[in-house]
Amino acid sequence: QVTYRAQGLYGLALGFNRAWTTLDPTDDENWRTERVCLGEAAYGGDVRVQLAAPEEHPSCFDDPQGDIEVDRLDIVLAELGECPKAGEALNGTADDGGGGWQWETTGAADAGFVEGVGRLGTSGMRLAREGGDRAVAWTKLSVPTSESLRSPALRFWWRGTAMLQFKFQIGRFDQIGSGAAALPIDDPYGTGSDANYLYCLPPWTHGNVVDLIFRPFVDISMEASELVIDDVEVVSDERCGASTDVLDPGFDAGPARIMGVTHLSPYTAATLRTEPSLSRTEDGGVLELSYWNEAAVMWFETWVLVPESNGDEGPALFYWSNVPSVNEKPIRSVLGRAAVEPAILSAGGGWQESPPICLPPGWSGRWFRIQWRLGDLGTMGTAPVEPPIRIYIDDLELTTDAACPAE
Repeated sequence: QVTYRAQGLYGLALGFNRAWTTLDPTDDENWRTERVCLGEAAYGGDVRVQLAAPEEHPSCFDDPQGDIEVDRLDIVLAELGECPKAGEALNGTADDGGGGWQWETTGAADAGFVEGVGRLGTSGMRLAREGGDRAVAWTKLSVPTSESLRSPALRFWWRGTAMLQFKFQIGRFDQIGSGAAALPIDDPYGTGSDANYLYCLPPWTHGNVVDLIFRPFVDISMEASELVIDDVEVVSDERCGASTDVLDPGFDAGPARIMGVTHLSPYTAATLRTEPSLSRTEDGGVLELSYWNEAAVMWFETWVLVPESNGDEGPALFYWSNVPSVNEKPIRSVLGRAAVEPAILSAGGGWQESPPICLPPGWSGRWFRIQWRLGDLGTMGTAPVEPPIRIYIDDLELTTDAACPAE
């Protein structure tokens, strides 16, 4: 339990060893007290507790003015039903009367447990909305450390209205109209039929307690939509690999879903392809980003544990990309939520290794966001692109490099 003020930045990050939680910024002089469930990373023995900014704020690069004040930090007992056990979700089976889940709605939207709508006719968490009304539901998930459960993955059952989009997020819920402390899992389209999705859980979640957040998407059509969630669980899946500083760096976890995708148009797809011939070394998986319309916009992100500098060599990320010479949309890498240091991926010529993506040395030992952005917001025109354009990314590598600042 922490009492704090955080202004002029993205909030307060509270870390227990490698497990970090982002708390909301404060917009006035009042102190805020928040409770954070501690996961397995904080259990037993000495724990390194850290307080910091969650990410680099845009003001950091010209006139830094962020301010964090912490008045009190206590370790307290959780209330009954407040925090899940390691490896479990609060009421993952969405049983009516089982508690655990929380939800918010606006207008005439509806949310809650409903008997008979879940998997195999059981109870499920149901969200229904129409027009501009919104609905969101979330529950907590305690991800084991990789020592307790090798290659942890998230699996859940869901059903959504056919042809309409939904938003799945992970992190911490703040308010119904905002996702500032939540990170993308996926923006899938419903089919009207049952689906059982599996996502490899990134290392930043290992040993942590996170909110799983589910929202029907409110688009320009304002069509009514329904979303049902059931059977949320943590499982072990060897396809997720054993990397502890970046999730699945070789993109070998297919056909599992890829986590970290934001679809900002209906003309894009992100897929973990399993055909070895498509990968850089022709012996593993690869990430495919595809689009089929000139209005396509999509973001994909991953989080890396920034390595320590090595002498005069600063922390860096390298990756390989294969962008076809005929490419209608620019694709670039950017750093952090502030989206700085944009670097266009070169088109044509087959597989190419990126220049070093320099990571901030002050972030060593902490998690940092890397994002690839396809297309630009506000793009005009909706002409189809035929055949679809397919871009490939493979083999992320964290290292140090003399071209990057060491301090």
